[in-house]
Order: sequence, then C-alpha cells, then structure tokens
Amino acid sequence: GQFAFVLSTSKFELIVGAQLSLGALGHVNAAGALRIDSDGLVGRVALELDFDVGRSIGLQVKGDALFEINTTSAVQSLSVFDFKPGGGLELQTINIAPGVLVRIKGSIVFLDKLEATARVELIYRNSELRITGDASISVAGLGTVSFKMDAIINPSGFVLGTTFNVDAGIGNFIKIQGEGRLFINTTSSQQWVLGQAVARNSADIYLAGKLTIVNFLELEFYGRLQMGGTFSRPADVVVESQYREAALGTTEWGVVISAKAQLFNFATVAVTGF
Repeated sequence: GQFAFVLSTSKFELIVGAQLSLGALGHVNAAGALRIDSDGLVGRVALELDFDVGRSIGLQVKGDALFEINTTSAVQSLSVFDFKPGGGLELQTINIAPGVLVRIKGSIVFLDKLEATARVELIYRNSELRITGDASISVAGLGTVSFKMDAIINPSGFVLGTTFNVDAGIGNFIKIQGEGRLFINTTSSQQWVLGQAVARNSADIYLAGKLTIVNFLELEFYGRLQMGGTFSRPADVVVESQYREAALGTTEWGVVISAKAQLFNFATVAVTGF
C-alpha cells in the first residue's frame, strides 16, 4: 500500500491506496483521497473485488464501488491513487463535480449455470437526486430476466421509469416471453427517463406477454393503463386514423386490453378493447 498526507494552516489532504492479494482466490483493491480547506470538503473512495473460489464450489464474484463528494460550489481537481490493469497503483488527477456520487456494480457466476449482474448509480447535484440502475439474472437452460430503472427527485416533483423483460422456457416445449414498463411524472413539464419522453402529470403502465406450449397452446396478452398524455387507441379497433389518438387530462384515464389464444393451430380467439 501507499499513502501521503499534507497538513498546513490552509488545508488537510490525505491520499491512501492498498491492494490485498488472495493468491489463487483473487484480490481486493482500495483507494481513497480527502481534502479539507476553506472552500469545503472533497473526497473519493474506490473499491475493487475479484474473488474466484474456482473448482471448490464454482463461485466467482467481481465488483467495484465508487463514492465521491464535493461540498464546494465548483468542480475540484483531486489527486488520487488509481488501479493499474495489471496490478499496482498510479497517481492521477481527477475532476469531481459538486454534489455526491455513489456507484456500485458487480457480477456473480455460480457453477457456470447462474449468472447475475447489477449496477446502481446515485447522483445528487443542484438540489436534484437521480438514481439509475439495471440488473439481470440468467439461468442456464431456463432463461433470462432483466430490469432497468431511472428516477429523478427534485423540488418540482418525481419522475420514474422502469422496464423489465423475461425470456424463459423449458427446452423446446414451453416458452415464456414478457415485458413491461412503468412511467410516472408528477412535475408540470415533460421529462426524459430511460431515453423516453414522459408527459407532464402523467402515469403509464404497460404489460405484454406470450406463453407457448409446443404444438398445443399459444397465449398472447397486452394491457396498458394511462393517465394524462397522449392516449393511442388500438388501430385494429378504430378505423379512421383521426380518432386513434386522444389528449388525456391530468385526471383522465385510458385503458387498452388485448388477448389472443390459439389451440392446436386451428382454433383462435382474439379480443381487443379500450
């Protein structure tokens, strides 16, 4: 490990870096820096973990975490130790924006049959908190489930966007596919989350799925519940295009439901309404 510090009448500064080798099991790295002066406090802590139990139980864990804080009103440069790709530490200078940043990500692999990854990031700047994250779980022979989230909290209100996807099955006999999303905007202006514009004072819930049992049954479902914003009616129900969209008020709701079932490839029942 390495460390350095500066103490004077105008500031206190500390830089620390350490690496712990676990031999064939992996390693743990940690580095931190802190400066306190008349402008405020600036700090950074970084962690890395690479853990491989290997043949004993077949478990692999990798991850890293980052914490940054800047209580001043301007971007600050800070000297920190960073981790070299092949091992060791190197001194670098980075810029830290005002506010707080927390980032955590990692992955787990067990017996090459189950793999899970996750990431979450929290940023607080200019009286606004933003939280983003995603996660996925894959099980060999069964399928994958994934999830994404983006949220904003500020004095104007709350904005949330979430999506999920499911792709699973048992061999070639049963197949399950599904997706969904939830978007909420309580502010008085349009906001962007997950790359999508969300109308002011609106809420939108969407679910869709499909179940297939080979050579026997196929089920499909689609549902949407919306408050506020532009509501799209189903094209196969409304013939004239000028009536397919409607502007909903902040207390008005729109609902769309569609379902379809097919049995033995010859009998089909479908229902659509709004």
